[in-house]
Amino acid sequence: MRTSRCKSWSAAATGPSVFRIRSSLRSGCRKTCCSPVTDLFVTNVGYGGMMAALSHGVPVLAVPPSTEKWVGAGNMVNSGPGLRLQVKEAAPGVMKRRVGTLLTDPTFRAAARRVAHAMDRAGGAERAAELCETIARP
Repeated sequence: MRTSRCKSWSAAATGPSVFRIRSSLRSGCRKTCCSPVTDLFVTNVGYGGMMAALSHGVPVLAVPPSTEKWVGAGNMVNSGPGLRLQVKEAAPGVMKRRVGTLLTDPTFRAAARRVAHAMDRAGGAERAAELCETIARP
């Protein structure tokens, strides 16, 4: 099993009510958890991890601990690829229901794939860097 600092859930062979959890302390979250084979990314809405998940078409469960991350998670929710949950609501039963919803409702995966395609068409990080350089020039 690959390991990373993050956790990812995937539906086990017995169905969506049982989940495998992948986690560890080793770095490399974006390579192992945020890949096309990942079924769901659960995050505190760190920009890098959430964008990596979305760029691979992976649905997101966002649990933002601060106001600015709440807003970022709201933008993601408005685009359709995931759900947002307040930290104070993140009890095991609530988390399990949200994870179950994200794993069983195909609209979240479809929206995540749409976001990934849009990011790809926009040119990704390379294009963003080009635009920043263009704007920064006198």
